[in-house]
Amino acid sequence: VSLDENTIMGVDLGIKKAVYWAFSDSLKRGWIDGGEIEAFRKSIHARRVEIQRQGKYCGEGRNGHGVGRKLKPVQKLSDIEHNFNARINHCYAKKVVQEAVKHHCSVIQMEDLTGISSKEQDNKFLRGWTFYDLQNKIIEKAESYGIKIVKVNPEYTSQRCSECGYIDANNRLRQDTFICQKCGYGSKYICNSCQHIQTGSGVCEKCKGSVKPMVVNADYNAARNLAIKGIDKIIKKETSK
Repeated sequence: VSLDENTIMGVDLGIKKAVYWAFSDSLKRGWIDGGEIEAFRKSIHARRVEIQRQGKYCGEGRNGHGVGRKLKPVQKLSDIEHNFNARINHCYAKKVVQEAVKHHCSVIQMEDLTGISSKEQDNKFLRGWTFYDLQNKIIEKAESYGIKIVKVNPEYTSQRCSECGYIDANNRLRQDTFICQKCGYGSKYICNSCQHIQTGSGVCEKCKGSVKPMVVNADYNAARNLAIKGIDKIIKKETSK
């Protein structure tokens, strides 16, 4: 496998997009939707609620055989969940590493999930799905190709503008949309004809052609940050100013 020591793949883990990746040397990107995971989790939760309800009102036939009989459906559900997580993480890890090999990446950079349980909101989802297992599978598959894994401090990677470096919580007001409050990255327009980028809508300032919004996915922006060599040190320096 031919790997470029200067090419880094940044991998961001999220909710709507389970995995989003970007590269240090191009604007190419890719992602895996999180809909399959969320749908599965909802179905498992609904089934657990139903089992609890049935256990509460079940007759002597089930209660009479002890705790083991009552817990059997719960254990079966846990086995189903474990098998799903293992299968889906295997598929996702394989896809991520295949993309890294395809683009000759010598390094894959991901968030360091240590201490994730101390965080709230989005990370409740991360704790509910085995991201540690996914990372381990990515590491295992990447090492077989000689690809190095680097874990970086995830702090501010979702708030930092990957275009100008400006850090602000307001850059990410919505889960899926990023708009830089300083340079306007995510709120600009691009011409359909000449690809000219401008801040205003209407028609192209250069060729008078039609323009469309350049919507920036927040997970893509985070993945771009994660694809930058030494990004945690860069962010530390930027936030200390």
